Amino acid sequence: MSKKIITIGTNEAVDARGIAEAVQLASHYESSLHIQARNMSANVKSIMGMMTMELTRGEEITLVAEGADEQEALEGLQHYFAGV
Repeated sequence: MSKKIITIGTNEAVDARGIAEAVQLASHYESSLHIQARNMSANVKSIMGMMTMELTRGEEITLVAEGADEQEALEGLQHYFAGV
């Protein structure tokens, strides 16, 4: 299991369309992917779970990945959420 703490750097990553894109991106990875923020956790591959997180730009989140491609998954999601 690997974790990465990042700060959300773009508004696009937290609106409904951006959440859908994040779920689509996460679905390309084999690893189990979760996001943690404000004592909440959600499966990044679940649109409903991600919508309940109500993420905001500038918020610090922890991405957690477990599986064969966990490092690749964390890097891809970090780039997406940080707006790099």
